[in-house]
Amino acid sequence: MSVAAALVLRPGDQSVLTSLVRSSTAPAGLTQRGRIVLLAAEGVPNMVEIFFGIITRQAIRRGTFGSVKNLIAAIERFIDGWNDRCEPFVWTKTADEILAKAKPRPTTSNTRH
Repeated sequence: MSVAAALVLRPGDQSVLTSLVRSSTAPAGLTQRGRIVLLAAEGVPNMVEIFFGIITRQAIRRGTFGSVKNLIAAIERFIDGWNDRCEPFVWTKTADEILAKAKPRPTTSNTRH
């Protein structure tokens, strides 16, 4: 799996998107797209890719949509349900336990293959 490069915004784009996302008069779909663009620009494209993978598997892949409007409605229903069920991530291990497993282990032999 390849990792997407972070999105680079032109000067001034970030402030425009930030004000759009915070706007109470902008359409909801537009503010959601703005949030996604800002997340990608902040260097978290993997989280966006993970979310799109989940939504593809759980809401889109086996669906039949008569129109783009029906597809958008299905995506919005999924997002609403996702947000209703959201829970904060809880770490089950300490940072030391995770780092200990991440360290390379010594090799048992120097055999070359």
